[in-house]
Amino acid sequence: MIRRRYIYYKSWVLILIGGLCTSCEKTQIDNKAAFKTESNEAALSGFNELFALSHLSFVVPQYYPQHAWVMQGVPQNMPAMPASKAADLLYNFEINGRHADVFRDILPLKTIEPTEGVFPFDSELFSVLQKYQQRNVELILAFSKPYPSWIASKVQALGGGMAVEMDVVANVISYFLARQRIWYGLDSTWMAEKLKIEPFNEFNAEVSGDESYAAILDNAVNSKLDYFGVPRKEVLASSIISSDEWLYLDWWTNYYLAGGPGTPNIHLYPMESEGTDISTIVSRWETVVARLQNPTSLPNHNRIVIGEIGFPRAGLGDGGASVVHAAFLDTIFNSIRIQSVDRVVYWRIFSDWLTIDCTDATCDPVTARETTFGYLNFRTDTPESQMMTRFFPVGFWWTH
Repeated sequence: MIRRRYIYYKSWVLILIGGLCTSCEKTQIDNKAAFKTESNEAALSGFNELFALSHLSFVVPQYYPQHAWVMQGVPQNMPAMPASKAADLLYNFEINGRHADVFRDILPLKTIEPTEGVFPFDSELFSVLQKYQQRNVELILAFSKPYPSWIASKVQALGGGMAVEMDVVANVISYFLARQRIWYGLDSTWMAEKLKIEPFNEFNAEVSGDESYAAILDNAVNSKLDYFGVPRKEVLASSIISSDEWLYLDWWTNYYLAGGPGTPNIHLYPMESEGTDISTIVSRWETVVARLQNPTSLPNHNRIVIGEIGFPRAGLGDGGASVVHAAFLDTIFNSIRIQSVDRVVYWRIFSDWLTIDCTDATCDPVTARETTFGYLNFRTDTPESQMMTRFFPVGFWWTH
């Protein structure tokens, strides 16, 4: 959800993406039945924050003025913040006795290789990745648009077409990770044990509604990482998002038929019509997960990663924000079905800490709404107290 967007609010967009399941028998699914994946008793849980982009937004104008153009068109839904601040936030989880086991970060390809063969920010990006490594947390590292402009001309020169584009994108991703390991010394043990690669963020919304191209990209990234000798824990499937609850099953069915290798990787958000009815929203999400876990539907593919999940309805300045979010989080934590997946990564829990005070009337809607996902107020001097006393409900189950 780096460039939103709010595609999950727009059901007509999903019609364009494709109502792929026209003949599915919509049978009733028991959302209350317990389901265990492998040895899991509960999902590994954590947060999705844009620490890498925050760091670039801080350093590029000051130290790389000649490359300031790179940040044009890159989403600004994060504060300008040095990597050291990301380290402080990661550290605060631990000193509060709440060790987040998994984080997710998103890198636009434009910031990785803005000009073909030129990598001005490799060391800066390493400084962020190293913070995750030093805290020894699992990281899902996702890649996204905007593309650098040279990719289009490169694809054209190589004959054009989406399959060629996917190969070029896979090269950018795999070579970046190889440089991080070989040139900058990102720890190979940590990479092998903790680093999961997500080739593309919300592929169906950002790249193509054709699952076969996601399968091509994910396979290409995997094989090129092998070629470069890049250690990693896993290459996940490129993630998808939809407000059509049946599209998820259709997508992964077709993805595996096309040879896709990765673990299902989904993003879940409320639909416009659901308002603040949290029980209805969570029930729909549980149905999505249950369908994907059904071995009749997806044989041997019952592992699931919820790479983003969030509830943005609280609103800026809404005195009920903490109540709404607490109810949302408590419902998720107590959902047997949601907690049965492999990973649950919450989107922008820190978002009230963003130093962006605006509404739809005073700035773009995407930036304004980003500040409504979380209610932790990091503008205070005591974020640790906020986390312990406001954010985590009693009985919060981090991991197993």
